[in-house]
Parts: sequence; structure tokens; C-alpha cells
Amino acid sequence: MDVNKKKRSFNGKFILIMLIPVYLFALGFGKETNANALNLTLTVTPVNSENYVQLKWNLNDNSQPYTYRVYQKKEGSNQYQSISTADLKRQIKVLNVYPTANINQWISYTTWNGTNRTILKSASAEMWMEQPNSENAKGYGMGLIDVEPVSLEAFNSNPSAYLKNNDGSWKYDVIYFGAWDQNGSTDNRGDISSTARDIVANFMNSGRGILFGHDVVIGSVTGHPNFESLRNIIKVKLLIQDNLGYVPTLSSNKVQIVKEGLLTDYPWNIGSMGTVLNIPLTHSTSQLAYGEIWMKFYDYQNSPEGNWRGPEVSDSSGNGTNNFYLTTINNAAMIQTGHSNGEATPDEQKILANTLFYLSQLTRDTQAIDRSATDVKAPSKPTINTTKFDNTTKTTTIQFNTNNDNGSSYTYKVEAKGENSGQIISSNEVTITLTSGIKGFSYVIDNSPSTIPNGMVNSNGTINIPVNTNQNAYLHIQAIDQAGNVSETAHYQIKNIVDEKFELNIPTPNNFSPITLKEQATEYKTSFNSTINIKNLYPVTGQGWRLDVSATRLTLSDGSNYQLPKSSLFIEPLSNIRAVGSTYGSLPTKGITTKTAIDNGKITLARATPGNGIGEYTLSFPNQALSVIIDPTTAKTGNYQTVITWELVSAP
Repeated sequence: MDVNKKKRSFNGKFILIMLIPVYLFALGFGKETNANALNLTLTVTPVNSENYVQLKWNLNDNSQPYTYRVYQKKEGSNQYQSISTADLKRQIKVLNVYPTANINQWISYTTWNGTNRTILKSASAEMWMEQPNSENAKGYGMGLIDVEPVSLEAFNSNPSAYLKNNDGSWKYDVIYFGAWDQNGSTDNRGDISSTARDIVANFMNSGRGILFGHDVVIGSVTGHPNFESLRNIIKVKLLIQDNLGYVPTLSSNKVQIVKEGLLTDYPWNIGSMGTVLNIPLTHSTSQLAYGEIWMKFYDYQNSPEGNWRGPEVSDSSGNGTNNFYLTTINNAAMIQTGHSNGEATPDEQKILANTLFYLSQLTRDTQAIDRSATDVKAPSKPTINTTKFDNTTKTTTIQFNTNNDNGSSYTYKVEAKGENSGQIISSNEVTITLTSGIKGFSYVIDNSPSTIPNGMVNSNGTINIPVNTNQNAYLHIQAIDQAGNVSETAHYQIKNIVDEKFELNIPTPNNFSPITLKEQATEYKTSFNSTINIKNLYPVTGQGWRLDVSATRLTLSDGSNYQLPKSSLFIEPLSNIRAVGSTYGSLPTKGITTKTAIDNGKITLARATPGNGIGEYTLSFPNQALSVIIDPTTAKTGNYQTVITWELVSAP
């Protein structure tokens, strides 16, 4: 039992092993040329409030036009990757090389600009990007993706005529191969020619984008040897061609986003990390991907194809994965669109549009916005700045630190290529940190020491703890930044962060007027000049409280220690118990209902049962609530004194 409880205060080395085929493809423009007189200067500015990076560069040469390519290196990586410079102002030109073998289905549609088209269904990418729909009047390409279809046979016969202008410049930003099951055929009718393969490699080395659809680069057969020889540019290994031994197939009609960036944001915001998207049923085909994995198959264990249920595996070194729907590396990508033979859900069409934008990586502009750079670091665990008790609302306000976000670092460089000379100039390297800032906090209060909040923002950093909160409860809180990153959970026990208040302010009695002994026992009265104030904040579970009062016997102050008889000093019952501000539970109740002696043992003036009487209360006495009885047969003349003791007890 605690009486008059005091306030508590809380005061290496990386080895890359690659199988090198006959054709080796570089990842940059080409061999860099020293150009002492030329200076390419890059400046990089993080736009923290919008969670992207602004890049600008300047080259001191006006003698010829230049194309530019931007490279990014993530924190913790020692390798640059080229990134997209596409924006919603520049049209992207895409050549869709579609298969025709074993395909005789035709479709007709009208483009957003009124052109009537009839095409082989395997060339549906044009329709997906350019046919108006309920979400955009210009199609899923938003009028910015111009798709030119060409059959694989025609492309193989004269690839240069389709890819290059008369002056030798490239016509397109991206080549998309697909989309049809087995790319039309598992034999050479679904393969690219060796001549076309070499030109496609040059196209990719120039910085332009390559996208392989479903079963174009296939690992379970060897019927597409020329496509398969390009597998290194998408950082994919194949079961048979790379002697992998065991790579099961995975299949689903749902995919889950496992990486966020430009590819998931532009031009369509298709979702954040963990979002599940609907696609036609498709599958991987004995392939391991080693690049960036943007989307994986979701719920593949329940695939309707019993032999396409995985499991998910890596190679013997623990690298790569067979669970991928979309993978990229630099300006090359593979997507599993095509198994459905020309069918595509709105989600899949948006994914395709975003991927084509992402693979458009060359620009003549001297600035770009990198939306693939995002703050991916979680904030630090929340810490308390201040605590303050509000006597009016009867809450303790806790303010958490709102400057505890952590940023992600990125390093950039730009390469310029002279369109006449072919000369390559590299810029300076710039490293920045992108910090999105704290969006808010997610918290919950319960009786468990280890609860994890749901990650939904429900506080701006200020939390009010009501007075009826159990001291043994816990506050669990996470910080969430503007990019959606969630910190570790901080767990605080309530009793360690709030000021417990179990306080009593006692009344002061007025002195009795001088008394003249009379022939008979006479009662004399006086009043209290103040009320009683009780604060019972943050009580221990299961406890109530009581207010006890007692007094010593009236004793002569002349040193004789003479005392009046017991039951000479009396107190009246309380006249009023009033709540001050917000309280919880029932009001305290009176302990006595009639005038009672206080010099003959302790009495209870008021009490609160467990769960009640929580908050602040004023207890008042009536006038002349304190009285003394003087009997001339027992009293002596002189001055008498007594000590009145008030006790606020944390107990029923």
C-alpha cells in the first residue's frame, strides 16, 4: 500500500564470373576519348519534398550536336547503371518486332488520332499503347509512345532498313521483341537472324533500349540461339545453355511489386512496394535473372499449371532468381508478357508502358529528372523530445523528434557522345543524399510490450496520453517518411514517460474562538478556509483510493500533557465532491454520512473503488464542519492543541 506516493519522473572483394559468348556487348557508348579542351560539368540537386533528383549539365562545345546518357550508382554499390531520361514531354518511338509463325489471328481498332488499323494479334503492343480507353483518351501510351510494328521475318531480312535513317542515325528509342507464346515458335522461326542480332547489339550499345518479351530468350529449348546469345545484356542465365541443372518454372496471373522507382511511377503510378497487380496467366521459362527485379510472381504455389509452381530458387552460389516477371539492367529488360497470345489486362498494359518509358535513356536535353532515385532508407527509431502535463485536459502531451529521417545516397555522371565525331566526353561525378522527410508517426497503446503498429500515420509527432491510461501499458510508435519507409518500433512503458500524480492538498481550519467553561458540556465549531484537492492520474491497474483523517487527543500546551477525553473532536461529512476537468470512472463517494469523531481513531472521509475516481477532484466541507465538545468536568483552563493528519492512500 502506497501512501502519499511521490511523483515519478523519467528524467571485400567482388568476383564476377561470366560466360562470355561469341559476342561481347559493352554497357556504355563505346571507348572514351580524351578531350582536354572539352568540359562536361554536372550539377545534381535533390528535391527532397518531391522525392526525386534534378540533374543539369553543360558541355562547352557547340561544334556538333550531342546525345547524352545519365549513369547512376546506388549507395553500397560499386557499379554504375544507366537510367532513363524520359519525361512526359518527349515522344518515345518504339519498334515492336512481332512474331508471325503459327499465328493467324487478326484484330482491328482505331487509334486515338482516328487511324483505323488491322494488325496481326501478335502485334497488339501498338493497340495497347494507342487505343483510347476509360483511363486515358490517348491509350496507355498517353499519346507519347509511338509503336511501329514490324514482323520478325521482315526485320530479319533487312534490319538496318527498319532501324536506321538514310543518314545512318537510329530511328527508334526502344526495340520490343514479342509478344506471343514461344515467340511464335520454339524453332528458328521465332529467332532473330545473326545479322539482325549484331545490329541490335549495336543499337543497345548506342544507349537505346531493348525489351525482350515472354519466351524470346528461352531456357528450356535451344531453338532461339541468336536471341539466347544476347542473354548477357539482360543479365539472365538459361537452364540448358548455361548448364544450371535445376531451374523450375513459376506461373501466376498476379505479380507483386518488389522494387519502387521510375518504372513503377511513370507515366502510370502502378503501386508501391508490395502492391499486387493482375495480369494474364504467364510464367518464367527455366531462366535465372541477376539484374534489378521489379516484379515477382505472386501466389505461384497455386498456379493452375501444376508443374509451374516452383519452388523459387537461386544458383549454386545463392545468386539470381527464377521468380521474376520483370527484370532490367541498364537499358535492357525482360518481361513475361506474351504467354496469353495477345491478351493483356489494364495493369499489364500500364506495366509495359512504364517499361518502355524506362528504357528510353538517351536525350539531347541538358537536364533530366531522375525519379528512380528515391529515399529508400527508413527513419531512425522515434525518440521523445518533450513531455508536458496539461492540467485542463488531464493529458500528458508527448512530442517526438521529427528530424530523424535518413536519406539515400546516389552518385551520378553523364556521358556525351558527339553525333558527328562519335567522341565520348565524361562529366564529373556527383554524390547527393535524398531525404524525403518525416511524414508522421504510427502508434498504438496496449498492454503488450512488443506490439508493432500497422504503419498507418495517425500522429504528427504529438501524442496525448489520457489520465486513465494504465501505468503498466505500453506506447509503441514508428516514424514514417514521405517515401513510405517505416522505422523500427520504439516501445515505451507508460509509467516511464508520464508524470504520475497522486497528490493531496489539505484544507486549513480556522482557530476556535476563546472558550469560557460553562456548567454543562458545550459544542464549539469552526470552519475550514479551503477545500481538499485530490489528483489521481495514471493509476495502477486494480487500485482505487481513499482519503483518511485522524487527530491526536486535545492536549494542554503547558507541558503537563493533560488531555481531554477521546471523541472530543468531530468532523462533518463532506458536503460536495466535484470533478475538475476531464475525469474517468465514477465520482468518489463519501466515507461518512454523519458527524464523526476523529480523535478516537482514523476515519475515511471519501473513497474511490478500482477503476473510478481517476482525475482531479475538489472535496468541500459545509460551514462549521469542525467541532469540539468541552465538558467542564473534564476540562482545565489553558490552551489545547491537536494534530490533524490527512492521508491519501492508494488502496480500495
